[in-house]
Amino acid sequence: MKLPTSLAYERSIDPSDVCFFVVWPDDKKTPLTYTSRTLLGQMETASLAYDASGQPIKSATAEALAQGNPHQVDICRVPFG
Repeated sequence: MKLPTSLAYERSIDPSDVCFFVVWPDDKKTPLTYTSRTLLGQMETASLAYDASGQPIKSATAEALAQGNPHQVDICRVPFG
């Protein structure tokens, strides 16, 4: 059996703990490390400011609309070799 040279994993690994390993040519196993970053995205929907009839929503203040849309991104880099 030939092992793949790249790792692709989509979806969430929650709620369980998981550990991925890289197996080197000398059969040594090393756990892969990951970096977790929080990014601040934009709110891009008219439904936050307008109702279905097109009228402005009273609670849609400039302060409320300026709030960001945080995303947490986990990154794992597979070493080459």
